[in-house]
Amino acid sequence: QNPHGELGYGYFGYTAFPTPILNINGVRDVHTINAHSLAIDSNGSLWSWGYNSNGQLGNGHRIPTASPKQVSGLGYIVATSAGDSHSLAVDADGNLWAWGSNLWGQLGTHTSAYTLTPTNVPTLYDIVEATAGYQHSLALRVDGAVFAWGSNHFGELGLGTGVSSTGDPALVSGVDGIVQISATGSSSLALRYDGTVWAWGDNSKGQAGLPSQNNRVQYAPQKV
Repeated sequence: QNPHGELGYGYFGYTAFPTPILNINGVRDVHTINAHSLAIDSNGSLWSWGYNSNGQLGNGHRIPTASPKQVSGLGYIVATSAGDSHSLAVDADGNLWAWGSNLWGQLGTHTSAYTLTPTNVPTLYDIVEATAGYQHSLALRVDGAVFAWGSNHFGELGLGTGVSSTGDPALVSGVDGIVQISATGSSSLALRYDGTVWAWGDNSKGQAGLPSQNNRVQYAPQKV
């Protein structure tokens, strides 16, 4: 599928064969979800392409782009993540940047409904990884602490309560020493230094790996 240019090879139209993306080289990381993609090259530059209805490409407008364009206004990027309609990036100084839809506060920037260019998340520092779910976001600090914000309809923020959303990054209690995180749809996962995995959020199809009946919502981190 390629109605919004999400394949990045320069035009809008599907292909049944792997096709190289021509104007980006030295890619060392790529992240895609739904209909837009982000890539980091060997120079630490961030590139984006595809669907752009909420400015999730970070290029200052809401027009879809069928080939990679460099995202301006950022330093050396070490990590990135694409959500359903928002994007996150971490620079080498530990700063977190966000742009796109902010309907549920998933940018954590105290801005309007959407942001067309990268905006610093002011309350976070020493960030080493960030991950975007469907409408929520997680960030990992160098000391192993995890922060969450955005939609919480399925407990995906791990705050222990059923509050519908928050635009302020909040510390996820009950987990520490985390070395890797992943936001998947409306669920969240964390890998601890001791090799244990922790999960919270939507478990209606068992995606949090927790023993449960159907439609269970897990509001706080639980060890898998």
